[in-house]
Amino acid sequence: MDINTLLGYLLGAGLFAFAFSDNSLRAVFLNEHGILLVFGGTIAATLVSTPPRQLLLALRGLGDAFFPTVQPNPDELIMEITRMSERMHRGGISALQGHSAAKGNEFLTFATTTALQRPDPEHVRKVLEVSIRQREATWMRAAGVFQTTGVLSPMFGLLGTIIGIVGVLKDIANPHSIGPAMAIAMTTAFYGILVSAFFCTPIANKIKARAHEERRMRELILLGMMDVIAKAIPIEVESHLRAFAQR
Repeated sequence: MDINTLLGYLLGAGLFAFAFSDNSLRAVFLNEHGILLVFGGTIAATLVSTPPRQLLLALRGLGDAFFPTVQPNPDELIMEITRMSERMHRGGISALQGHSAAKGNEFLTFATTTALQRPDPEHVRKVLEVSIRQREATWMRAAGVFQTTGVLSPMFGLLGTIIGIVGVLKDIANPHSIGPAMAIAMTTAFYGILVSAFFCTPIANKIKARAHEERRMRELILLGMMDVIAKAIPIEVESHLRAFAQR
């Protein structure tokens, strides 16, 4: 469980609970029609605008925001790649076959396999860079779904407010009903803004942050694999990777 995400939502829920502690105010904000319009309309529009595969990616991204995939420790990863360099010096590229460290990291395994298949630095770099870009693009598409819903929900909130105002204007001859009716109409805008600001935008930003963190780890592996193939001495590999990890 991501502690920051959990604490953020618990704090937000507590603040809203305090703000709505007044029973009369809470009754005004419980607008069933507004809730249905904003949530139902946003979900419907998202389904129309988003392919099924991208929706699945978004759900994976949502899960990762709360239960993140554990990224490898940079120090441990540097030491594993340094050991790979030592094996490379002792036995050549074939010594990387079955390297036990690679089994603990999917991308390191992929990088090692690519190098074994064709130990050409340019080829390995090209393949790994494409993999890194595609992986990042996948997570950006997931974040894009939440960015879209973050734009749509306030629009449906505004739409609900307009519908409410039209209802007010229909009964404008009765001045006593205008105030309560306007209050209910405005709550729909509140729901739209709440969905966007408290859920969609933070989740999109969290997914982007995860993607950036994963990209850095994969770039570290790419850099280390280039040094290993180039037969850089282990101490050079370690210092090079530590310099990269500090940025």
